[in-house]
Amino acid sequence: MAISHKSVGAVLSQTEYEAADSHELASGREIPTIVRKSADEAVTNSTTLQNDDDLLLAVGANDVWSIYMVLLHYCDTVDSSDLDYAFTVPSGGSIEGLPMSGYTVPVDMTVEDELGTTTSRRYHHFFALYTGGGTAGNLQLQWAQNVATGAETKILANSFMICQQEE
Repeated sequence: MAISHKSVGAVLSQTEYEAADSHELASGREIPTIVRKSADEAVTNSTTLQNDDDLLLAVGANDVWSIYMVLLHYCDTVDSSDLDYAFTVPSGGSIEGLPMSGYTVPVDMTVEDELGTTTSRRYHHFFALYTGGGTAGNLQLQWAQNVATGAETKILANSFMICQQEE
């Protein structure tokens, strides 16, 4: 049972409480999954994409997810250690989206791309759509330095993904 609209301070019935506990919204959709980075993660002197420690989502076979992601990115030196990123997806799956940095058409987000910086700290926003194939697994963010330098490139704590499973 989905929760009906309630005014502030209204008391839920046992049935409504159980529905709320099952993470079902009034529309019948699941509550979005929020994945938040708990600590800074640094890469130094490497252009090899590596799995992010926190930013991943378990997806089922044939699932469809809409994703909004914010990456908090820091590098010690401006423009010398820009960020490269890509997503890995389960076999048969795809993800495309719009990094909000001048793109006007969706891009295949499984292909490595560069995020430049003009300051040492930057916010990157993405909207994406994951379409699953016949295999379950993880939608996994990978990232690295664009140019290997001794300066740290970091994805900072509190970077996040808000993921909504579509029907």
